[in-house]
Amino acid sequence: MNFIFIPGNKTGMNTKGCKIVKLVDENELRFTWKGPDQFESIMNNENELTTVNVSFEPVDTNTTKVTIEHTGFKEDDIWKEAFEWHQMAWSGVLSSLKSALEKGKGSLCCQLVK
Repeated sequence: MNFIFIPGNKTGMNTKGCKIVKLVDENELRFTWKGPDQFESIMNNENELTTVNVSFEPVDTNTTKVTIEHTGFKEDDIWKEAFEWHQMAWSGVLSSLKSALEKGKGSLCCQLVK
């Protein structure tokens, strides 16, 4: 199963070619992932895609614990930079999602600001 996320309908910074590799109703979603444009040369080749696993664990009737594990990063400097970028991006997106769900306010896309 394929899925596509194209923020702002861009030709880059999208998930075209990524695949859902596991889906367990209400419990788990695993999919391949491409990096942002600045890491295109290392992360966006079909054989170099990383994998994101999202699991959902009910805590109580109104709370769900969401765990994200993003794997497949290599060890050299450019991959370490890509890993750090994704740590920042996931943190921002999840914080914004939390705000959107709890307060109705949040932006569900991230941009690196230096």
